Amino acid sequence: MSLDAGAYAALGRLYDASKVRPEFVIPVLASESGLDPSRANAGGYPYYGINQASGTYLEARGIDPQDYLSWPASQQIDQVVTPMMRANVGYLGRAPRSATLTYQLNFLPGSVKTAKALCSVIAWRGTAVYNANPGLDWLRLGAIRVDDLAHFMARALAGAGVKAAIKATYAARPDLGRPSLSPVYGTDFVDPLWWLGAMAAAGLNEVRRRFAR
Repeated sequence: MSLDAGAYAALGRLYDASKVRPEFVIPVLASESGLDPSRANAGGYPYYGINQASGTYLEARGIDPQDYLSWPASQQIDQVVTPMMRANVGYLGRAPRSATLTYQLNFLPGSVKTAKALCSVIAWRGTAVYNANPGLDWLRLGAIRVDDLAHFMARALAGAGVKAAIKATYAARPDLGRPSLSPVYGTDFVDPLWWLGAMAAAGLNEVRRRFAR
């Protein structure tokens, strides 16, 4: 299974309910499931569907996890992803303005109040969260950090399927304008490459100033 024709309108409704823009949420769904609503957790953990919702959450809403895997993406987005995102936005106190923070909200929403910087640790090696998601520690540093999530968002956003889904969602909802130019970091974080460039430029300006004396 993949995104059905109604999924793009459902993503527009997700924005209406939560103010989370398509280019922020689509790469999250791609990282979680490859945009496949029928996908169960590869590690055998009780997480299901397009955003890998927990079995506990689904059952609390009267949804059998195995039945959930048979739902099309549009139904999962409308009935599960959107209310989850709306609740997480309420917890944060505002809509996320980057794919990275949107991923953090989906992955471990309780961490957004303490892990606010790219270098902040979300989960240390040996914890249940880390043990269930060791692949997120892609540099094998012994911790999952916010910048690890940014790495996976950058990879997802580079994918043809994600680009096509974002384009189709904006085509279905032209009133949303255009996607953000820098969705990985948005305005929630400073892009490290921009920071390095700014520091290099500042150093060059200092050299010029000294030689101009």
